[in-house]
Amino acid sequence: PLSVQPWGSDGYRRRYYLIEGLDDTNFRIYRESSHTGIKRTWWSVAGDIEELKTLAEKLAKEDGGQKARTLSDKMMQAIPRFEATEEVCALHLTAVNAQANRDAMPRKTPSYRAVLTGLAETKAP
Repeated sequence: PLSVQPWGSDGYRRRYYLIEGLDDTNFRIYRESSHTGIKRTWWSVAGDIEELKTLAEKLAKEDGGQKARTLSDKMMQAIPRFEATEEVCALHLTAVNAQANRDAMPRKTPSYRAVLTGLAETKAP
């Protein structure tokens, strides 16, 4: 299940939302175009920690408004939690890849053709 959390807004009154799942799911930050308009669109503005840091710095420096600075602080405080989630994702991916490699290994049981050939050879003499 995904969680959609309103995170705050910037100086232009655009709202930002955090979308995240369970421990093995990456997060994503979306920005709503305008909550006052009839037609609202959402834009993905950050999908990894580096993009989040860049967005937080941009909100704090370029926008500079009180709401934007508060949102920037909230983003920076969440980074350690996202880093921990990325470690869990990496461990999960490693486990999945290991299982896939085990599944791709050739089986040691004889193939159907080899069994039929063996049966034919035993009946021939």
